[in-house]
Formats: sequence, C-alpha cells, structure tokens
Amino acid sequence: AETGDLRTNEEAMKFIKENGPDTLINSLSINIRYWDKKTNTWQNNKNLEKQKDFINKFYKRCSHSYEKPSMVDRGIQVILNSTIWTKNENGGAYKYMKEALGLDEKDDESIGVIINTSMSPWLRAQKTFKRVGIIIRNEMYNAYGAIHDEPQNLKLVSPNLTHAPEWSGSIFAELETSFSNPSLCYHALGRFVFDSKDIKKIQEKSSCKLLMRIVTREKMTVYDLMTGGDKENINQIPTQERKPSSRKNFAMENIKDKIEFYSDYDLHYQDIAMPEVSVTVSFETKDGRIQGEVDTKMKLGRVLRYQHLGRDFVDEDDYPPSQEYFLYADDKTAYLSHCPNRWPDFQQQIQLDQIPVPQAKAEVKNCPELFQEAMKRGVVVYLPQCETGGRPVLSRSKTKTTVCRDPLESHFYNALAWSDQGAFTGEMEQITLKFYDVGKRWFNGKKTNAGYCKEDFPHLYKQEGGRWMDRREDDSDYEVDSSDSDSDS
Repeated sequence: AETGDLRTNEEAMKFIKENGPDTLINSLSINIRYWDKKTNTWQNNKNLEKQKDFINKFYKRCSHSYEKPSMVDRGIQVILNSTIWTKNENGGAYKYMKEALGLDEKDDESIGVIINTSMSPWLRAQKTFKRVGIIIRNEMYNAYGAIHDEPQNLKLVSPNLTHAPEWSGSIFAELETSFSNPSLCYHALGRFVFDSKDIKKIQEKSSCKLLMRIVTREKMTVYDLMTGGDKENINQIPTQERKPSSRKNFAMENIKDKIEFYSDYDLHYQDIAMPEVSVTVSFETKDGRIQGEVDTKMKLGRVLRYQHLGRDFVDEDDYPPSQEYFLYADDKTAYLSHCPNRWPDFQQQIQLDQIPVPQAKAEVKNCPELFQEAMKRGVVVYLPQCETGGRPVLSRSKTKTTVCRDPLESHFYNALAWSDQGAFTGEMEQITLKFYDVGKRWFNGKKTNAGYCKEDFPHLYKQEGGRWMDRREDDSDYEVDSSDSDSDS
C-alpha cells in the first residue's frame, strides 16, 4: 500500500508500533511438490533433506552469501537470509511448520527456513512488491529446476562477431531452449569470457558471416551453468591489479567515469569467481554446416537473464501484448534476443547498427550513461509496430509440426524500453532500433517447439472431450489431496 494509506490503517500501524518500524523480520519456509500421474493430483515432498536442498538453491540466488557475476533481475537483488529450525530449539513452531509443509512427521531432522527483513523505505508503493514478487516466483522455479532437471550437454548460441583482431575473448551467449524438455525450458542469457590462451585459436576459425555455437563437454544443468553450482571460488586472491592502471587517472567528475571505475565488467579471466566450464566452440554456415571446432574453457562473467518458462505459463494468462525482446550491450555493440514465453514460440538474435539512446531524454543529464549501464545488465523492450502483437506467427506445415516464422519484416523499429530502474518501478522510454548492417544472426522457430506434446505435461493440461485443455481453467485440479489440504490449513 502507499504510505498515506498505511498511516490510516489503525491495525497495521498498531502492529508496526509493537514490532518496530524498520525491522519487521518474517520467518517462512517453503516445500516443493510433484505431480502424481497415477492419481492426477499434487503430492507434497515428504523428504526433509530435499526440502533443505530446495531452500539452499533458492537462497543462493537471493542472498549476499555468494560471490556471483550478477544480481537478480537486471541488477535488482533480493537479499534474504536463511537458517534452520530444529525440534529441540524451536519446539511447537518446528512441529507446526513441518505439518503445514506436509513433511514427514516421523523425521526429526531440521527444516530449512528463509528470513525476510522488510524495511519501511520499501513500503512506498505496491508496484515495488509486485516486482519483487515476480522475481521471487521465478527464483523458486529456478530452484525447483535445479533439483529435478536432468544434466545435459547444454547448447548455446552467440550473436557476437569474433574475427576482429581487437576481440578480447568476451561474448554474449544464449541457451537453446526446448519446450518439450523441462530441463531446457529456460530463457538463459549471459556474458561469458574465454580462456585467454585460446582466444587466437577461436579468432582463426571465425569469420564475419559465421554463427558461433557452444556445447558444454560435460553434462550439467542450467542452474549449474548460471550459478556455478557448488564450485564457486569464493574470496579468491586477485591474480592481477583489480583495475587497469589507467583508471587511476580518471578525474571522477562525471557519472560515466564513476560507473566504469567501480564496474566489474572488465575483470580478468582468472579473477572471475566462477568455475571454468569445458566447452567446444564451433561455427555454423548459413546452410547449417558446422566447421572450425575449438576445445576451450570459459567462465560466466554476468547473468543477464535466467527465466524459467514454466512460470510464464502458470502466472501469465497469455502472450505479452507486443513482441518482447531483451536488449543488451557491451561498450561498442548492442544486441536483441527475443524473449520466448510459452509453447509455441521462437528464439532470435539480432545485432543492432548502433547502441540505442532514449529519445525523449537524450539531453537529460546522465540519462544516456545510465541507460548504457542498464543495457549491460539487459533491458526488456517491446515492439508495438509488429502487427501480430505478442503472439508468434505460425507456418502452415504439411507435416503438422509447429513452426514459428520471423515476425520482423522491417529493419527499423520504434520500440519501448524500461528505464534503468526496470519493470514496474521504472519508466517506459522510447528508443530506435536499426539493424541494416549485420542484422539478424540467428532464428529458431522449429527446434524450440519440436516434440512438444500436451499429454507429456499432465500437470498443465487435462484431456476432455478428445482434446487437451489448460488446467488453469479449473483451479480445483491444482489442489493437493485432502490429507495434505488439512495439514496446510
């Protein structure tokens, strides 16, 4: 609620006065559940170790306890704390919490608990909580996937051109999504850095027309790729000076100098506190031939986007009203990646001719610099000029396979982008997107959708009258069985 509304709420103000205005500490716990295909119902997880594993993985993405290459949701980090409750220390609260979560009552092991501290400056507007709620929901899905996903040889695609002599070994790369494979049902995009000793080998295999593809040589989950799993090198000693010596000469008189001085964007490969990932880099021609393979290692430098697409389907009624893209950039070049939402949908990568600047505020002090920094973390943009709206354009396939077509018929678009403050709490900015030069780098409207069958996802669809329908149309299907419902009340 707004602060003014809060002050008129006598019960809320009484609660705040009794508990203190700045330290409202809430302890909460979360359990996971699974879909029982035999009974067509949700069943609570009974295992306490699995519950704590889920809490730990959720906590890793929403805490300050780990060194990580990125904060959550374009630089806005949700900072939570965690602890455990035991039978001896927490008594009746422990028993009540365990029953409410549906955990094994005979198991006296500890349960994982999240501690949330709400401070009064955050209580200014409901839209702030709406944004935080979406972030937390997504991280719960990511943690659930971390437990249940099967390790894969992950495939990534990069829009970068790496043949130029000045290329430093840094790229953007995006996971190849598969709606039919729950372990690959993510829109994951990051900035990666290659081992410096292999940069020249990669350059020699590249050209301005070839598309870079990356495959992890060892099977791993998307969570392990985007977080480092349990292999982060925490508090390592820097191998070189933290910043190039030229930084000492900065006058620090403008916002750009300050951003660059304190940025972690130019960390050396050895100083990135993430595990090395063994990969094979190759290049693809326009006709799909693979050539020029190089075995090397890379590290994740920054997470730009890590969205579980299962959340989009469950939490959002339909596709967005306009085509939704993710805009990101380094110091010299900007790129677009389409944001897949649900089956069917597509992936696409585009290199822009220039780095966009908000049109209405180009002359406003610090606006271009702040938006440039925002693009290094990623900005969601919408293309209302697309006549098809946010839904994909489907091809008429004789084989009855679902294939999405490219909706972008022009090379110039007026787009709307969130400001550096992001969704809900930021402002919409008008920008211009041009891609006449290098332009479109990759489009995937077939493999992403291949093999998807609604009957493989009985927790999302049910069969009625010979057709599969969305279970969200009948909320009763999402209730757990009677025994679990009683324990949750």
